[in-house]
Amino acid sequence: MNSSFQVIKWLGYHLWLNVKMIRIRRREKIRFLFVLQEMSQWKTEMLYKAMSSHPRFEPILGIVPCMEIPGSEQKVAEYCKEHNYSFVFLSPEKTITQQLDIDIIAHQKPYSDSIYPLHQINANIKTPTIYIPYFLSTITEGWLVNPRVCLLAWRQFIDTESCRKEWAKVNRLHGINYSVTGLPFMDELMLPKSEWRDAWPNMDNRKRIIYAPHHTIGDIHMEGIGYSTFLDYHEFMLRLRDAYKDRVYFVFKPHPRLYPNLLTLWGKQKTEEYYRAWDLPGYSHIEKGQDYLALFKYSDAMIHDCGSFTIEYLYMDKPVMYVTRDNHHADNLNEVAKKAFDLHYKGKSCADIEAFVKSVIEGIDPLEKERLSFKEQFLTAPNGKSACENIIDVILGGKH
Repeated sequence: MNSSFQVIKWLGYHLWLNVKMIRIRRREKIRFLFVLQEMSQWKTEMLYKAMSSHPRFEPILGIVPCMEIPGSEQKVAEYCKEHNYSFVFLSPEKTITQQLDIDIIAHQKPYSDSIYPLHQINANIKTPTIYIPYFLSTITEGWLVNPRVCLLAWRQFIDTESCRKEWAKVNRLHGINYSVTGLPFMDELMLPKSEWRDAWPNMDNRKRIIYAPHHTIGDIHMEGIGYSTFLDYHEFMLRLRDAYKDRVYFVFKPHPRLYPNLLTLWGKQKTEEYYRAWDLPGYSHIEKGQDYLALFKYSDAMIHDCGSFTIEYLYMDKPVMYVTRDNHHADNLNEVAKKAFDLHYKGKSCADIEAFVKSVIEGIDPLEKERLSFKEQFLTAPNGKSACENIIDVILGGKH
């Protein structure tokens, strides 16, 4: 009974939001706030640029302290200064609406424990919020589909129609606020590599391979995302680097949360010793993370066990291996992610991983044509427009 009453309250709130948005659309300028915490999860920059050149929007970058990785917000500020983006710092001691006069707030993270209480949607409930996930959807789990921001946002923008259908079955409001537009990050992934400076060091004809382990080591993870194989292969990957250092340059690209998780499991000394081991000038280095797309665009291949990279790296048109923990990895993947996973070479042992490295060196890639076909069919925004154009259309009154 309480659950049903809560749903009725949420539905009533959405009716109010729709009326509020009618009024906002009548304004000459819509003041739109992007809430930012860390570079690796800022996936709305393309939308910010699109709004900056649009006559109806006044976009604002609001940088807030990062609870997961303290200090990461400073790197966001440095990046904004470097690109001449104007921004404001938001104090965690006040609500967002107490600090800024804005019309719409945009969040990217669904996790309530990653953002300060006064910045969360319920503390700023009178201002419509939109939710733009920082990740391309790969799984359908209740904890991912039903957080407060997903239920109370005026709109949640979805990457594919397939995802909308699957998430709506689990969503407590059956996806009434979903709009299939594609995500701004999809627009960025489609850009040619000439848009980025080559992030790799100058070298000879060695292949460039990324090793990107996920952070979900041991039992430090939420349900359905125990991806990481790092504890099984971390030593082997260093030996592999040494064995092929004349033919391959490796970059260690760990998930930003792997380091704090290793501190919990290993302690500081062992963690830092391992990270330093990858800093071998001329043969490998660590990429901790700001604009990893430059790393992707100029790479030759990747070895990983990260959910979001399952789809993201397929935009690169390069061979990729997924290192699996067992034979059940695809059990909870959505339809598109399963197809993407099928287009990965699978690593189930050290021998598999080494065989993949050899195939990259030799230019052997039997899945190439299938990956290109998948990209054309599933990885473009709908309606013949960019994702940013679709999102702006929805905000201004279009339907998707």
